[in-house]
Amino acid sequence: MTLKSVASPYVVPGDIYGLFTEWGELTGHNMPGDIFFDELRRKFCMFMQEIFPIGFVFIHEELIKNQINLRARQCSVPIVSIDRSYYRGSYVLDITRRMDRDLHSWGLGPRPGAESLVDQVAKIVQKLKRRKADTIVLLDDVLFTKATVLHVIDLFQYFKIKVKKFIAGIAIESAIPGVEARGVEVDPGFTSPEGTEVFSEHDGYIGAPWAGRALIEGEGQPVPYQRPWGKPFWASVPDEKADYFSRQCMELSRELYREIGRKSGTPLRCGELPRLVDGFPPDAKVENVLTFCIEQYPKKPAWHPPRKTR
Repeated sequence: MTLKSVASPYVVPGDIYGLFTEWGELTGHNMPGDIFFDELRRKFCMFMQEIFPIGFVFIHEELIKNQINLRARQCSVPIVSIDRSYYRGSYVLDITRRMDRDLHSWGLGPRPGAESLVDQVAKIVQKLKRRKADTIVLLDDVLFTKATVLHVIDLFQYFKIKVKKFIAGIAIESAIPGVEARGVEVDPGFTSPEGTEVFSEHDGYIGAPWAGRALIEGEGQPVPYQRPWGKPFWASVPDEKADYFSRQCMELSRELYREIGRKSGTPLRCGELPRLVDGFPPDAKVENVLTFCIEQYPKKPAWHPPRKTR
């Protein structure tokens, strides 16, 4: 399927319902129902359409999940997934983009709590060899700049494992030739033209599963895209809309965590968040902390650790 008919697409792949449902099952927190999430998404799409009035496209998570899993079922070789939102398989590589507290990029690295990328790949290769497999399929939610998938291809090739195919939920057309030039077929569920921006729904919610970029310091806490922690232009948000984007995301995050607490019978604490934001007091109520952040905005809350100076 293609999004070519949309001018300058800004694509948001939906995923919060599945991610929070899975998190709730693991932690024992009760999740709101479909009606609540539908309304939350309606509010999210409304303010994002104000920021991107031309080309905004929201793709429901079930559509992406169905496209990915349809392609995965047709594979005759093992699948290694980089994705945590839409596919559950036997081989997972935890990789993310890392930052320091000054918001300088440190490139790709392991997700918090995971081993180094080389060690992860080495363990996957050991399992593959026990199956006498020397060929794999890679899978991820989005093929955007191709940098991540090419890095992963190189890691597996170092261990003499051939990557036969790359399955993507969404692929930007301009990124496909660079992957195929490495002899890897690209099989996307959706394609979108060059110039498309992609912003995952979970990155709109502070502390959501897999949201933000990971700090290299400490325990790899997330750096949200929103001010005052991160940079909205990471999500291609124009500077004149950055404050509006950040406040709206904080308000919707507060609404979500308040409802999770109500459904669970006790307010959600920061230490219970899927991803504890750097500087959030673990014992404090999430609703209170986000309210404080909104009231203090655009100032960085006083309890946030100071940024290093160079």
